[in-house]
Amino acid sequence: MTADRMRFDDIDLLRLSVRERRKLVGHNVSMIFQEPQSCLDPSERIGQQLTQNIPGLDL
Repeated sequence: MTADRMRFDDIDLLRLSVRERRKLVGHNVSMIFQEPQSCLDPSERIGQQLTQNIPGLDL
């Protein structure tokens, strides 16, 4: 992906350091599943389901 600008809440994300951008996105952006009933398995813990598909996350 290429872009000459990327803004969130009037903040230019491309001018932030990686650390600043991760902090901003981590506190303000989240994923909303379109159909949570089809995505989540009631027999498994929620945390396990939400983290199992995140690359590089070893919990």
